[in-house]
Amino acid sequence: MAKDNREEMLKNVLNRKRISTLDAESYLKNKREYHNDELEKIIEINEKNIRELQKGYLNEELDQLQKEIEKDFGIQKQTTKELDDILKLDLPSYFLNSMYMAFKRHELNKNCVSVLICGEKGSYKHEYLNSLLSFMEQERMIDGVASIDCENYKDISKNQLLIQDLYAASIKKKEILLIDHFDQLSLQLCDMISELTKKQQIKLDNRYVKKDHTLQLVSQHLSGNLIDSIDFSCSLILLIADVGYSTIYQKIGTPFFENILDVIELKHKKREEIDQDVDRLIMKYKAFFDRNDVMIDQKALTLYLKDHYQEAKGKESLESEMKKVSDALTEYRLQTKTDQKATLCYDQDLYLECENQRYRLFDYVKTVQDTMDIEKELEELVGLHSVKEYLLSLKDYYAIQSQRQTLGLKTEELSKHMIFMGNPGTGKTTVARIFARYMKFLGFLKSGVLVEVSRKDLVGQYVGHTAPLTMKVIESALGGVLFIDEAYSLYRGSTDSFGLEAIDTLVKAMEDHREDLIVILAGYTKEMNEFLKANSGLKSRFNHILEFEDYTAEELYEICKSVASKKQYVLDAACEKDLLAYFDSKRKSDDGNGRLARNVVEKAILAQSKRLMQTHSKDYKTLLPEDFEEMLKDGE
Repeated sequence: MAKDNREEMLKNVLNRKRISTLDAESYLKNKREYHNDELEKIIEINEKNIRELQKGYLNEELDQLQKEIEKDFGIQKQTTKELDDILKLDLPSYFLNSMYMAFKRHELNKNCVSVLICGEKGSYKHEYLNSLLSFMEQERMIDGVASIDCENYKDISKNQLLIQDLYAASIKKKEILLIDHFDQLSLQLCDMISELTKKQQIKLDNRYVKKDHTLQLVSQHLSGNLIDSIDFSCSLILLIADVGYSTIYQKIGTPFFENILDVIELKHKKREEIDQDVDRLIMKYKAFFDRNDVMIDQKALTLYLKDHYQEAKGKESLESEMKKVSDALTEYRLQTKTDQKATLCYDQDLYLECENQRYRLFDYVKTVQDTMDIEKELEELVGLHSVKEYLLSLKDYYAIQSQRQTLGLKTEELSKHMIFMGNPGTGKTTVARIFARYMKFLGFLKSGVLVEVSRKDLVGQYVGHTAPLTMKVIESALGGVLFIDEAYSLYRGSTDSFGLEAIDTLVKAMEDHREDLIVILAGYTKEMNEFLKANSGLKSRFNHILEFEDYTAEELYEICKSVASKKQYVLDAACEKDLLAYFDSKRKSDDGNGRLARNVVEKAILAQSKRLMQTHSKDYKTLLPEDFEEMLKDGE
């Protein structure tokens, strides 16, 4: 084609109306009257014209066409110079260089590029990415970001919700699609994302129609404008995972990563690299300190935060320490009468100086006293010596591991999941309740809630019901302890597909939520040993098996006195001999334990009430031998 013919064609394109009913001039005059989809249609037609003209045309001619489009619509083409500006941001060079290469790769081949940004929690992934994307939006290098958070779709039962949200993201037609918490997706839903990274399209297995800008599932009998795929126009797909590369790779496998051109793995910062992060964190809390009339020695607080920084936890370590400081300051203001300003200083520990007095800051943290109260409550339980010894030893273990982390030494993560074996009434549930609160006040659980369930709460009644039901229970226990009583009932043989599905779901959830969930399985010793054979990965996740032995006759008598005391009764000393003999006989018939002791006291209280009405005695507290006599005689 001759050059003059090409020039004539360019002129025709530049003078042509973009849409028959809406040209550039009318759009600029009436911006508020038109919707975004009309503008997008204008842009789409112009981009198509550019692609048609690219064959055989001179660069300067295409540049002229681009300038005309920019003049009409204010749309700018991303240039190498603008990309180079990314490298000037105050962010880690390895992160910026990797992101720069991803954008450059797209600029050169015009294909959609997928990038995985991974790393453990606290490695500043989101902060770095938000800073970069905000800069690019401000500089008009991108037109925005469509986001999907995979924490909303943790299992296959949520696939319809994921499809709807992906469709909503696709119609925004943003240049960047951000898929956050990608590691939370089930493998089946990962396949959907894999298809997206490969083809920029997701084929839908079911029939959908568009209604009110969303997709709705329809019956097989309906027909019409059915949608069988979700199509994306993004140029960059960013996958964010809160685990390291090796972990996500083992979960998903090689085929998925064939479509991932760039992998950026962020590591936790070393102590010498956190100065700016500490400064920003202190600035974030400045208003809080001002409200509480506390003056901050910034150097002292910086030194404290750096001294207590744990590289293994990264950013979360800093935020956790600052939260401890703010909680203690709040308690200080609640517990002291003075309204004078206080100064926070650091001398091997944090202190508040006020009115020529010095106060240790963490003396005002309520959890210290709460922890001591829980330890006392545990120690006061009758019997269970080996159980109490192990649970109380956890405090020292985690304290030493924390100190090793502070010194940069290697630490050993101790599995917190447990198995309680023993007969009914041996204190398993009581200990589990105390343990949940204890782990909360030691800082290893957020809520300390104990959720008690059995087979009927986990296993569904029809196909497809069990996994969602089990996950619902697990989610209710996050931040606390899931206590499964008579856990062996989950497995009723190899043909019990529903029970096995519940076990498999539980095992996976224990791995996914290992930082905010503790699972305790409880039941008879023999049956529990059989149960652990049901799933090959089950026993390895329960390293701590605690035996709850039957109470001796003497221990049951002590439980009687304890139960009576809590009800504001006392046992006459003369009751001991007969009760010991009674409890010993019941133990030999496998009918004894804590519940028996409580029942004995409750029946004696009823008998005392009858006696007091007949004798008109005013001693309402003492339980006498005759109050137990009828029960002991009948052997009930």
